[in-house]
Amino acid sequence: MYCKNCNVEITDDSNFCKRCGYPLKDLSDEDEPYAYRYPTPQKDKVVAAALSVILPGLGQAYVGKTRRGLGLAIPGAILLLICISTGYMIWKDMEMSLWYTGAQSPYLLFIPAMMIYMIVVITSTFESYKLATEYNTALKKTGSSPW
Repeated sequence: MYCKNCNVEITDDSNFCKRCGYPLKDLSDEDEPYAYRYPTPQKDKVVAAALSVILPGLGQAYVGKTRRGLGLAIPGAILLLICISTGYMIWKDMEMSLWYTGAQSPYLLFIPAMMIYMIVVITSTFESYKLATEYNTALKKTGSSPW
């Protein structure tokens, strides 16, 4: 028997093509769709988004985009440390000197760092939710991870 999609020879008892994943038999009359028979679990969209709220990039790593996740997690962690340290200085009413001996207000670093961090968290959350949706859609169609 040959695949109708890519014309590769396959065994007669196959449900789909081993090369392209094209379904060979009509499985619509069966109890559950063929995509649910695979051991690859779907990714929870809410978990992906929640992980990105905790630290940007964790949601992307959860979905399988590890490099993208690291690319967001490292700068996100640095921004979070800046926000925490300058926030502590504001709370304790301290002044800081960065590159020179003159006193400087920690607000000058806290406010921009916090704004940038919030933008990164929001965009990372929406992106991880979208990636989890794309992952689950591809998993249902082909039965394997899209990336």
